Amino acid sequence: MRPRTPADVTDARILGHGDFVEQILREADANQRPCVFPAERAQRAERTIRTTGARAGITPDEHAAGSRRGPLPALRATLATECVTTLGLSLAEVARQIGVTTSAISRAVRRPGGE
Repeated sequence: MRPRTPADVTDARILGHGDFVEQILREADANQRPCVFPAERAQRAERTIRTTGARAGITPDEHAAGSRRGPLPALRATLATECVTTLGLSLAEVARQIGVTTSAISRAVRRPGGE
C-alpha cells in the first residue's frame, strides 16, 4: 500500500480533492455550533433572565407582568437580544419568558444595540 498524499484527501459531500477539501472541512468545523436541546436552551434563558433581573433588582414576576417602569424596557431588550442571538431561542419563546409580545422581541432584536 502506498503512503497517503494530500491529493488523496476526499469527501463524498464535496466535489474535489486534496487541499481544497481540507480547507472546506476546516471551515465547516470552525463554523459548527454545539448542539443544544430546546429544553436546555429554555432553561439557560430562564437562568439568564433570573440572574440578570436579580442584578438589576427586578423579580421574575415583574418581567412577566409586562410593566414598562424604570429599567425594565432596556433590560428586556438586552435579554431579548442575548436569548435570540446567543442562546438561539425563537422570538415567540423569548416573548413568553419575558412577558411581552413576539413583535416587541422582534423590534428589540432589530434595534442597534438591542435597546
